[in-house]
Amino acid sequence: MPASHHIVAAEGSLEETGPEVDPPRSGTPWSRVLLMVAAGASLHMLQLSAKIFDPHTFRQTQTLFNIQWYVAHGIDLRMSYSPIFGNAHNVPFELPLYQAIATLPTSLGLSILTSARLVSLFSFEATAVLWAVLLNRWGGRRAALIGVALFQLLPFGLQWATMPLIDFLSVALGTAGVVAADTYLRTGRWTLLWVGSVMCWATLLVKVTTFPTIGILLVLAAGLAAAKTHRRDLARRVLLFGALGPAVGTVAVYFWTRWADGVKARSPLTDWLTSSNLTDWNFGTVQQRQDPNLYVVIAERVAEQISGVALLGIVTCVVVTFVTRRRRMLAVGLMLSAIAPPLIFFNLYVLHSYYLIAIYPVLVALSAIGADTLVDVVGARLHPRRHVLLAVLIPAYMLLATTITPQGWEASKSLRPTALESPIAAELRDGTSPGDRILTVNCGWDPTNFYLSDRTGLMVVNEEANFSWKSVSAGSYQFLLDCGFEPYTPVPAQLKLETTSHPDLFAIRGWKG
Repeated sequence: MPASHHIVAAEGSLEETGPEVDPPRSGTPWSRVLLMVAAGASLHMLQLSAKIFDPHTFRQTQTLFNIQWYVAHGIDLRMSYSPIFGNAHNVPFELPLYQAIATLPTSLGLSILTSARLVSLFSFEATAVLWAVLLNRWGGRRAALIGVALFQLLPFGLQWATMPLIDFLSVALGTAGVVAADTYLRTGRWTLLWVGSVMCWATLLVKVTTFPTIGILLVLAAGLAAAKTHRRDLARRVLLFGALGPAVGTVAVYFWTRWADGVKARSPLTDWLTSSNLTDWNFGTVQQRQDPNLYVVIAERVAEQISGVALLGIVTCVVVTFVTRRRRMLAVGLMLSAIAPPLIFFNLYVLHSYYLIAIYPVLVALSAIGADTLVDVVGARLHPRRHVLLAVLIPAYMLLATTITPQGWEASKSLRPTALESPIAAELRDGTSPGDRILTVNCGWDPTNFYLSDRTGLMVVNEEANFSWKSVSAGSYQFLLDCGFEPYTPVPAQLKLETTSHPDLFAIRGWKG
């Protein structure tokens, strides 16, 4: 048997090194990892003080509204404050753990938005460190360093690292769970069993759409641990972790979702946001899944912002690992963990580019593994010092291949963010008073108008042709703002609209009840 594929079996244990299990190179590059993390965080300093900016301002504002409520009224995880649905202010979806954490920096005098951005940036950099742990363990020191560098500098990371979104927190929690589980499966330490389990619960409750990636990574961790762990010990640990982690977490999500749906179902203004009514929104329709152009939309985002033209990073990893017969299990596991979420939550990935946050780390890991393996292959006949040059040039080329694309360049420009100008918010601030409740029609689905003007009310978009005025008659809205994108059904006869100094803002008179 060749020395490169030596197997030693004793009393049911199995230890293997060779093409499928590539042992990490010696040394842990923590000083370099932390230096790159610090450098990456410094790139985002300008973003921390920026106002809300595109894209996907709705989700950002939804998050900020709840932080605002917690700062003013105290933390209550049962409250998900959304003052855009009339009297239905509590519109719970995920467990608002991110929003609760984001209140902490405000005690230092920071604004709500800056505090939220700090939590996002901390989650982003924590994810980078945790993935350095995994890549160092699964792929080696050089792969870990390449992965951290790509994670910091790819256009997608530059754009989304500081957005006030819950996504990177859920990814950080999930990755922490994978690190704890991977260590527990190899060592059997009970503390790590509980840490990993709690991280699974938190990931599922904070954002369940992140968990398909984390679940497959847990399976991958078990597969990689099998090479150096007694089979019966591994089987027992896998079953125990699966029961305490993902299984208990799934039960917790079930009961949380039932409660959240019950709250939303109490009002006709939010009943359409219950889980049963959002099936097509979350998973997509059969017709969507049969449209190849929609798959191209997702693939283009990945190619231009993360992996490079023609999915350069991913293709490099797959080709090199399969040709060299090294790290195939790792490459396949990472591929599956990247593919599963878009295939499950198809419509969400088509409509929202930020959903790629859930798979961003594994896509970066694929590129890092591909680059590292390519360095070994190309540098096999070169002097060892040339390996360092290759290890810099190959990922640098991958970075260039994303930055020069249209989407990549636009994402990279977010390091110098442009504040979102909202003429509608300015109009509301000028034409109404704090405490006034506003009814907006034909102004699009944009809650930033309320957030930036510090007003509350009800958004009615032009798609809602069957909107019932009876559902808001008790709301006593003082003003109506009609942005006039399309003709809108006139108000009921008993109501009167009085003009104001703004041509599309009207004072409402004549409410009854």
